[in-house]
Amino acid sequence: MQVKPNAALEAARNYVEAKRDAFRSALAEGATLTDATAKAEEAGENALPKRRGGARAGAGRKPTGRVADAALSFRVTSEFKAEFDRKARAAGLSGVEFLKRLVDAAPSDGVR
Repeated sequence: MQVKPNAALEAARNYVEAKRDAFRSALAEGATLTDATAKAEEAGENALPKRRGGARAGAGRKPTGRVADAALSFRVTSEFKAEFDRKARAAGLSGVEFLKRLVDAAPSDGVR
């Protein structure tokens, strides 16, 4: 059984081969890769194929626009956490802001 070639596929192959031949002949004449790329860009063409593969566009964590602060983590008992949350609410602060103020108010001498 003989398969009939697809006309669009055949046209694409011919186009790619013509571009490849033109690119190779330009390089053989002493043109550099950047010369060939610049010439193709001036003509509104892509001299090199686009990179394929890798992570999909838009994947990963989006930038926040600020330098990440250092993280500090520690474990506390559930009783300590409940008391901490109660005092933060009583002060009208978030837990993070309450902790920052506690650390700022703590005496620094004698702590190593």
